[in-house]
Amino acid sequence: MLIYSTPSSVGGLLWGKLPLTMVWTVFLVLCILSALFMFAMMKRLEKA
Repeated sequence: MLIYSTPSSVGGLLWGKLPLTMVWTVFLVLCILSALFMFAMMKRLEKA
């Protein structure tokens, strides 16, 4: 039985190519961008 050790998540894929601090920086930036987008959409919906 062969078991391949391929990463099954985005973090696992990035961690193989980047240092761990860079992986967390990417996640932090993506979370901030998504939060800004959600707040902008909520503000637009409140105006309507």
